[in-house]
Amino acid sequence: TLAALQRRCHAMAQPDAVFEWSLKWLERHLPAEPARLHLVHGDYRLGNVIVGEEGLRAVLDWEIAHLGDPAEDLAWVCLPPWRFGQITQPVAGLGQRDDLFAAWQGATGEAVDPQRVRWWQAAGSLRWGLGCAGMRDWFESGRDPSVERAMIARRVSENQIDLLRLLDSDGGADRPLTAEETLPTILSATEILEIAAIPESVVLRGWGAVALLRDVPHVVRVRITAPLEMRVRNIMAYTGG
Repeated sequence: TLAALQRRCHAMAQPDAVFEWSLKWLERHLPAEPARLHLVHGDYRLGNVIVGEEGLRAVLDWEIAHLGDPAEDLAWVCLPPWRFGQITQPVAGLGQRDDLFAAWQGATGEAVDPQRVRWWQAAGSLRWGLGCAGMRDWFESGRDPSVERAMIARRVSENQIDLLRLLDSDGGADRPLTAEETLPTILSATEILEIAAIPESVVLRGWGAVALLRDVPHVVRVRITAPLEMRVRNIMAYTGG
């Protein structure tokens, strides 16, 4: 897993500072091999289970199943994207890790190491972030110009935030962001161009400014977002809705 993440990180067309930093963290904190290998689903989350009145009916999408560390599945189901806004309910937006770990230990007789799960959660967030970045390459190359592909691609920033919060020493990954933390810095187009004209300056670039600032050195990304009403109108017009 780590070797695959290293290859994918280093193959990115545009290096990503958060992904590279997270990769270094994973390298420094690589856990020992598990005492016993288990069948690992590889994409175990709420979207891949069918539940009926009697309980679990089926687990879907086994195409990346393998023998490995069971902490991988325990971590993947806890990734923030699968909580659907219920950030304080880390297990698929439904429950707490302690209950998940206790259920696993009750079923297998094996204790869960929370730090091992934390490592796999970081690896999972990096894996999904790299997957989102790959969607951008598909979209920009024209291989798949669909709105869905573009929408997944723009979720790279979510994974960057998830990684920074998870690896922060205060353990803030399971609490909602405060209003101060989510307050955006808004620059006008004129201000962006003025900053870009300063030699050796750092320019903040988002999807909306890619073409404009493509050749400016020392560029990093931020999100430049149009008002919600405008985005809805544009998407509806694009899709014929």
